[in-house]
Amino acid sequence: MMTEKANMNRTNKEDRDKKIGRIVTVAVIVACMIFVTCIVVSVADRTKAAKFDTTTVVIRSGDTLSSIAKLYCADTSVDTAVSDIIRINNMNSTVIYEGQELLIPIY
Repeated sequence: MMTEKANMNRTNKEDRDKKIGRIVTVAVIVACMIFVTCIVVSVADRTKAAKFDTTTVVIRSGDTLSSIAKLYCADTSVDTAVSDIIRINNMNSTVIYEGQELLIPIY
């Protein structure tokens, strides 16, 4: 009787260990897929930013992204130009400072 119980306990432990192993394997595969996806998205973002020829502008007192877009990006809408300026320069907001250098897309 004791031997049967020991065998059952050993079998249950082996089954549990196999399940844990499968779960860990799936978790590692999912983590790798997420990592690869992040790399692909990052490269795609850089490729998008690189599609423009650019010029550099030094911000003067009173400049806004809209005024710069109107002046340098007349061939596209102001909203599109401002969005592109923000993306190309990796900005988190529309705040700009006197003396700051920005890359401006040439369309």
